[in-house]
Amino acid sequence: MSLEFQDKSVLVIGGGSLIGTAIGQYFASLQAVINIVDDSKSSVNKAVETIVSGGGSCVGQTCDMTDEAAVVASIKQLVHVSGAPYLVVNCPNFIRLSHFTEISVEQWDSVIANNLKVTFLATKAILPHMLGTGGSIVNITGVPGVTGVAYSAAFAAASAGIIQLTKSLALELQDRGVRVNAIALSGADEQMLAHVGFPVGASPRHIERIVSPLGVPSPDEVAALVAYLGGSNARCITGTVIALDGGLSA
Repeated sequence: MSLEFQDKSVLVIGGGSLIGTAIGQYFASLQAVINIVDDSKSSVNKAVETIVSGGGSCVGQTCDMTDEAAVVASIKQLVHVSGAPYLVVNCPNFIRLSHFTEISVEQWDSVIANNLKVTFLATKAILPHMLGTGGSIVNITGVPGVTGVAYSAAFAAASAGIIQLTKSLALELQDRGVRVNAIALSGADEQMLAHVGFPVGASPRHIERIVSPLGVPSPDEVAALVAYLGGSNARCITGTVIALDGGLSA
């Protein structure tokens, strides 16, 4: 087992989600100190309980992740308790599918805010604590930011924004000791399709296009890729977007 992350602080934004919790568990198994921020108190409590019951060290904060003052306060508290993070993982991944002409302004703003804005606010708040540390930021977003996916215009716009934020920030921080990369997720299997929430009248042809014969990555597989990108073996990788999508964007 690698000891690179032992006693290091790992911050997971959106850590109350299935993927966020899996990332927390993975790094807890590497003896990291896990910090979780999410907007759902019940999700934070569940994630912390899951990680701690497995023998890990974890603290959580609940806040409105689209509110700058709340995000700054939560991160300040976590840094006070656990120290500056060695790795930050932004994984809001707020998805809503809809026919384009049926997207309301409120829905559009919500998807942009809960993906792109959350990533921006969390990164802005934590970055001053990371400069010069050799740390890393990994942004988890969606393959619709890389390639066209029907019914996901708002999520695609948010994902593309996160990808370009990743690339721009990676260049800006090249000589300041912080790497920034992204993982673009996509795909569905037959079991997931029933829960995705495609709009009424969605074309079967477009639905089939997001199904890969390779299936979808498990939360543990996502966590393993995060660990690689966040570790020293990826020291020359920054500004990169890896599509973990079963080849759907090839």
